[in-house]
Amino acid sequence: MQLLCSVLKQYQGELSSINLSNASLTPRYLAMIAEELKAAPFWIKTLDLSYNTLNFATNPPDIAHSKHFVSTMCQFFDLTDLLNHLDMSGMNFDNKSLIKLCEKMAVCPNLMAVHLNDYQLLDPRNDDLLREIFCIFKVEENESICRGKQVMKDLNNDKEIKEMLHEKHREAEEEEEEPQETNVLELFKLSLKTSIMKEL
Repeated sequence: MQLLCSVLKQYQGELSSINLSNASLTPRYLAMIAEELKAAPFWIKTLDLSYNTLNFATNPPDIAHSKHFVSTMCQFFDLTDLLNHLDMSGMNFDNKSLIKLCEKMAVCPNLMAVHLNDYQLLDPRNDDLLREIFCIFKVEENESICRGKQVMKDLNNDKEIKEMLHEKHREAEEEEEEPQETNVLELFKLSLKTSIMKEL
């Protein structure tokens, strides 16, 4: 991690794209990286920190580092002017931290794309959170977003239909097997009866 931070520091002014997605970075390491980003905010155009997990619930040191990461990234967003693509999916933000970061992202002058996947924002239970994020980014719940919710609903329905069809298919196979067993038994009885008749 010290080597990574050294590279970030050494190449300040030259790195325009940083991809650390799914790098198993702990909250402590993420806080260290955030400090290096804040120290050189004017060159980075693309930043991907997705699927490195923060912790806002257990382990006090991790909670402290996670909060420090959020605070430092907010400062980075205040300073950056070239950042145009950001991915912070699957980082386990709590709602308060996610809103705080979104408020800072929304004022980045050239930010064109923000990825916030795997926060269950399309879950009906998170409607209030989703509306608040829409409000921050001045996005209305338009047709495309409604279509996204419909896709999620359709996928769930498809899963239920597939499970139902699978169950029906299994039941049909069992029903087909039962007559076969009966036919074998009937043939055996008939064969036995024929043998007895011959002996008589």
